[in-house]
Amino acid sequence: RNVSSTAETGEGDFTLDLSLIEPFVITPFVAWQQNHFSDDPSNAAPEADPDRDGSNNLLEYALDSDPVSARPAMLEVSREWRLKHPRRSDETISYAYEASLDLKTWRLLTEGEDYESTISDGSASITLVTAVEETFLRIRADLIVIEALDER
Repeated sequence: RNVSSTAETGEGDFTLDLSLIEPFVITPFVAWQQNHFSDDPSNAAPEADPDRDGSNNLLEYALDSDPVSARPAMLEVSREWRLKHPRRSDETISYAYEASLDLKTWRLLTEGEDYESTISDGSASITLVTAVEETFLRIRADLIVIEALDER
């Protein structure tokens, strides 16, 4: 937003132009992007997958894995349909669990109805509490937008 003002000083008029810049909030994810991609910011986008391992940067961040190494995140799956994975304590990230029969159509699982979760010591564990028809499970991570300033 630009603001312009004209003032008289007795020695002539002058105009002062100001540009107001919206503040930029450094979230933990933004700091992580800067740490991992300072040399090549073109690979820093949340949806980018610079190591081509099938996990975008946001999921790599959410699961605390390396975005430039094609090693999978450390997930543990047990026979009781329990899934354990790293989980950041970052209020700007939301985690969702989905199930599918065909890897094309995904159904969002509901906590309390489809699964129970336990979060402790930097990891999350979900246990399915109802039988699901689907064979495949996945974790989805989403950014939660935080407003920098109150609208006035």
